[in-house]
Amino acid sequence: MKLNSGCAAWIRINGHLTTELNPTLEDRYAECWLAAELGESFTVHVQIPEGAVPSDISARLYVDGALCGGKIIRQASLPQARVFSGVAQANGVSERKFVFGELKTTENEEDVFGPLGYPGIDMVLGTIEVSLVPIQNLVIVGHDANTGSTPDAAPFERKVPELQLYERSKLEVTQQVKLSPPSERQVPVSWVDTQISGPEIARFEFRYRPLEVLRAKGIVPNTKGLEREPSVVILDSDPAKAQAQSSFSSGPSTIAPSAIFPQAESKDKNKNKTNDLTDPGAAEMDIDNIIDVDALSETQVQPASEATPRRIKCKKRSDRSAATSPNRAAASGRRVPRPSGFGLALEAEMIDMTDL
Repeated sequence: MKLNSGCAAWIRINGHLTTELNPTLEDRYAECWLAAELGESFTVHVQIPEGAVPSDISARLYVDGALCGGKIIRQASLPQARVFSGVAQANGVSERKFVFGELKTTENEEDVFGPLGYPGIDMVLGTIEVSLVPIQNLVIVGHDANTGSTPDAAPFERKVPELQLYERSKLEVTQQVKLSPPSERQVPVSWVDTQISGPEIARFEFRYRPLEVLRAKGIVPNTKGLEREPSVVILDSDPAKAQAQSSFSSGPSTIAPSAIFPQAESKDKNKNKTNDLTDPGAAEMDIDNIIDVDALSETQVQPASEATPRRIKCKKRSDRSAATSPNRAAASGRRVPRPSGFGLALEAEMIDMTDL
């Protein structure tokens, strides 16, 4: 998805650029739906063009409402692209990849609670969000990427919360993001101190669901009957005529993505279109990457053993397919404002972790 400012964010699933369904674009806010299946891995990409922002930027990633990291983008080095592939570990040389996993349910309502510390967690389950905020005063305080040493001030290892949903809540969400076993990073990391210097510049929200759920909601139509029957090949002595007479081969026809994912009409000129973004690919793996990872905040769960499940109680909510801007969402209580403050952040890749 790409805003008028030129700032863009997109997701690749299993290495492939995803189709953004029913995208809604506003001045500083964009949202869309994604089809995701269990076991698939994904990466989140952010791109900022030259002249689009007034200062250095912290691109912060929220997964299912939990803050999972961030990347620092220097204004002087624009245009730049960054990639979130997983959660960096405290040793600075390994990370755990993002994977779509199963959201477990429980029959005992008393075992369900809100691990993230605020109501409305059901509104952010099944979402991947990128927030762009201006920052200043970067000071390296953590892991030394050159020596591999980890000082006492090194940040904790981030984890996504293990959630359990009350089975009678009847939410459409059946998945949550989980983390793969640790693997070696291509670029080591360091932690730095930063300060947020202004309001949020942009936010991108991706709502992921299984394909059958998107079909049930009418976002993706049932593809049954879309495939055309092969036509008869009419032979002709003139090859040019034969080619003109035979519009299809004798084998099954190939259906274009636009036929599988047709978009409904909308009053909003930006809605119901799929975005075609140019993926910078290898350019995103610049060794000068700077990562920003927010630390503990009012919305961040305290580190806990992954073996201990965390549970939530969710109320049935209405369909969220209609677009809602951050301002309107705040007024309705839908979106919890993200805190601002100081943080820790990476050098080869710099991670910024805000600790309020």
